[in-house]
Amino acid sequence: MVDHAWRATDPTPERLVEALRGLPMALLGDLDRPQAVVYDASCQTFEAVVCWWEDAIGRRHWFISHGIYLFDPEGSQPLEWIAPSGALVCRERGGQREWLAICGCGVFGPPEKIAWMGERCGACHDRLQEGLPPLGPDNALGHPMSRILVLPSGAIVGLEGTATRFFPDSRSWRFRFFGSLGAQAPQWETLVPELRDVVVVGDRVVVLANEQLWWLDLAHGRQRPIPGMPAEPIHALAVQGDRLWLAQTNHLAVFEATPGDEWRPLTRYRHRHEPSVHLAPAPNGQLALVHLRERLEVLDPFRGQVVLAHRLGQLGQVSGPIWLPSGDLVARTDDPGFEGFLRWRGLAERTPRGWMSRLLGSDRPERIACPGYRSALHVDADGRLVARTNEGYALHNNETLQPTCHFRLANASHFHGSHFHTNGDLYHFCLGGLVVWPWREMTR
Repeated sequence: MVDHAWRATDPTPERLVEALRGLPMALLGDLDRPQAVVYDASCQTFEAVVCWWEDAIGRRHWFISHGIYLFDPEGSQPLEWIAPSGALVCRERGGQREWLAICGCGVFGPPEKIAWMGERCGACHDRLQEGLPPLGPDNALGHPMSRILVLPSGAIVGLEGTATRFFPDSRSWRFRFFGSLGAQAPQWETLVPELRDVVVVGDRVVVLANEQLWWLDLAHGRQRPIPGMPAEPIHALAVQGDRLWLAQTNHLAVFEATPGDEWRPLTRYRHRHEPSVHLAPAPNGQLALVHLRERLEVLDPFRGQVVLAHRLGQLGQVSGPIWLPSGDLVARTDDPGFEGFLRWRGLAERTPRGWMSRLLGSDRPERIACPGYRSALHVDADGRLVARTNEGYALHNNETLQPTCHFRLANASHFHGSHFHTNGDLYHFCLGGLVVWPWREMTR
C-alpha cells in the first residue's frame, strides 16, 4: 500500500501489485481499458484514486493516490494526474474545450497529435531513445523557490524565502542564478537579508535590502552598491524600459541605466510616500501611479504635476494596479461580494499644458467580472490583459476587457507564479519546476 502519490511508467507486475495493495476493490476493475480514472465515490475526500494512460507506443503510465487529497477526480482525465505540473492545460474559447500538452521544446497541441509520451512530445522522446538530447529542456530548476526573475537573455534568478514555522518573520532570501532554462544546478547562490524588493532593469537585477539599494553582479553573485543614489529611505521600486523609479519618503526619483555600471538621474520630484506605497510607471514613460491606502494619484514628475488625485472610497481594499497600453488603469479588489477587477478609463490625456486628468474626483471605476479571479493581473508582450484565476489564466479583450480565452491547469493547486517575457513566452512556475509556454502561439 502506498502512503502518498505513486507514479510509474510500465512498472513490473510485482511493483504494481504492491502499489495497489490495500486499496478498495472498486478501484481494481476494468484494468484492461487503455486509460481511466477510478476512485471510491463513497469517500468524500477521494482519498483513493487510481489512474492509468497508454502512450503512442503502448507504455502504460500509472498514478495511484492513497491517503492524499489532490483535486476532485470526477470528470477528470488521466493526464491531469499523470502529466508534469504545468505541462497540461485545458484551453476554452468560443465554446470549445481542448486539452493541450506542452513540451519543453516549444511544441504544443492535443496529446494524440504531438505523440505525447507522458513527459515530452514524441520527437523529443525519440531523440532520447537514440542517445541524443531532447529538442528543448524538461521542467527545469528543480529547487524550492518562491519567485523567479527572467532576464532578457533567458537567464533566470530564483528566489527562495528562508522563513519557517519556527522563524515565520524571516525576511532573508536565497538567490540562485541559472544561466539558462535547462540548467540543472545554479552557477552561484547568495543569501540576501532583509529583502524589501527586487526588479530587473535591462540585464541587471536591482535589489532593495537592509535599507540599501544595490545590484547583483551576475557573473559571481556579488552585491555591488549603486553610486549616486539619494540616502533617503526607499519604499518601492518600479521599472519602465531602462528606467528605474524610486518611491522615497519625500520624493519620486527616476534614474536611467547607462552602459557600464552608471545610473543617470533624470528627475527628482518632491512627493511624500507611505512605506506601503505601490508604484507603477505608465507605458508612456512620463507618468507614474502612486497607490496609497485610500487614494490613487497620477504624477508627472518631469513637470512636477499631480495629474489626478482620486479617493477610493467604498471600493474595498484595492491592490496591484497596472496600466494598459490604452492608458486605462486596472486593479484588483478584495470586495467579498464581487469576483473581478476595477478599471478607470483614460486617466489622463496630453495637452499643451502637460498631462491633464480626464476624470473627476468623484468618478467611479467600472467593475469587470472575472469568475474564479485569484490575485495577479499581468500585461503580456502584446499588451493584452491576463488575469490569474483559481484554475489558471484568463485572457481578456483589450476593449471590453471581457474574458475571451481561459486556460485551466491540471494540478492547479501546484501553481506558484508566472512571468510574461518580452519574446511572447509565458514562464509558468509551479511545484514541479519551470515550464515555458509559447503563449503567443497558444492564444492565436
